[in-house]
Amino acid sequence: MKDKKKFSLPARYVLFFLMLFCAVLLAVGYFRPGFLSPVTGVVNSILTPMQKGLNHLGSSFADTASDYQSLEEAEITNVAVQKDLRRRGIARALLEEFIRAGTAQGAF
Repeated sequence: MKDKKKFSLPARYVLFFLMLFCAVLLAVGYFRPGFLSPVTGVVNSILTPMQKGLNHLGSSFADTASDYQSLEEAEITNVAVQKDLRRRGIARALLEEFIRAGTAQGAF
């Protein structure tokens, strides 16, 4: 059997068509205000809560990242090494590196 060639559209064309589609929707919404009310209802009931959730997730990631950028104190809660790799100084090396990095950041 012959392999069928799959149709693929380059990403720049997909982006162009999506941009054109958005521009048409903006123009229709501007010139005919009530025409897109069903689309607005769907966006308000589905996409807006999803966007709020993504914004919350992004802001929590940003808060966590800023916590790690300004270390004033550091805490080690758990250090573990796989059972077959123990007694080789791995945990000691991890702790020493942690202390070195914390000292460089001003945590100690």
